[in-house]
Amino acid sequence: MNKLLVSLGLSLLPFTVQAVSHNPDVKRSPLQTQDLSVSFNQHQNGYYKGDLIWEDWVTLAWDGTKNRAQIYQDKAQQTNPFLRVNYPKDGVGPLHSGAQFLVHLPPADEYWLTYKVRFNGRFDFNLGGKLPGFASGEGKYANGVIPTDGKGWTARLMWIREGELVPYLYYVDMPKENRWGHFWSTSNFIKPDTWQVITQHVRLNTAGQRNGLYQVWVDGRPLVDKRDMLWRYGNYGQIDSFIFGTYHGGANPEWAPRWNSTADFDDFSISRQMPAYLRNAPVLQQASQPLSNKPNPVPALMATRRALPNVARPPRPIAVSNKPMVQMPLARPIKLTTYVKPTQQQRFIRPLPKVVKPQPFNINFPRR
Repeated sequence: MNKLLVSLGLSLLPFTVQAVSHNPDVKRSPLQTQDLSVSFNQHQNGYYKGDLIWEDWVTLAWDGTKNRAQIYQDKAQQTNPFLRVNYPKDGVGPLHSGAQFLVHLPPADEYWLTYKVRFNGRFDFNLGGKLPGFASGEGKYANGVIPTDGKGWTARLMWIREGELVPYLYYVDMPKENRWGHFWSTSNFIKPDTWQVITQHVRLNTAGQRNGLYQVWVDGRPLVDKRDMLWRYGNYGQIDSFIFGTYHGGANPEWAPRWNSTADFDDFSISRQMPAYLRNAPVLQQASQPLSNKPNPVPALMATRRALPNVARPPRPIAVSNKPMVQMPLARPIKLTTYVKPTQQQRFIRPLPKVVKPQPFNINFPRR
């Protein structure tokens, strides 16, 4: 299969926010005294947004679900209610795909996040998309905003081509060439139509030391074990947010699902302690380390155009730009923006000596 590099920088969009009226006072969080658990069992079928989210997550900061998240119960199979997220055909980024909301957490140096996810049927993974995780600085250190000041970071997961599950990190010591997030191959693939349990563990480094932890388990099996993380400088950057964010891409239309897709989420737990189901799990034997080659040779991110019917010639390279997108603060509303396709290739005439008849040639302009 012919493969083309796609700039991850062009594939990212700022978080989309919709203000809610509730005061996100972290003193109200159950995490002050106990774990925070959300299972959706007490809800009836319907859209999951605004006040309904606030009932489960009492320190909700903002809601960007945009009627693409709903409580769902499969009565034919007598299942308990769960959260179903819709990823519409051709929808890219948080404005048009998936759902988001952000929850404030009592600042701490260590948290565990566990939840169940099921990607349904013919879910179109296409080039990739995001999954929930933790953040410091209310999630503003993402989307190309590298935390050079050492006061914040983000730690999420994402899927890439064929459903490979990979880390997706921003932190003060991230490799310079990974401007749009640090990620690497794990060779672990999502199983459609199957509930899978994902656990992420973040423990911040002590001041001046590279001893922070980032660990991930899938169904009790270790996926990532990094024990040398420099998340921050000094005592800044405590964990202060949970980001429920899942969507395709990405800004480039080629990240969009080619058909309507859905994924289900359930049984969220945020804790300061290791979850009970992992206490007897196998010890992490070997760290899953980032690939060292430059640029990062993640095979799944060598994006391809959609399959061409019986055409032998390779697809035309995609012209991309390294110019970063305008960043917006995470916790403030932004206006709806529409992706505008670049103009088609233009033709110019190259001046040649009079004795030679001029010949036309093409110039590929970069996307802006």
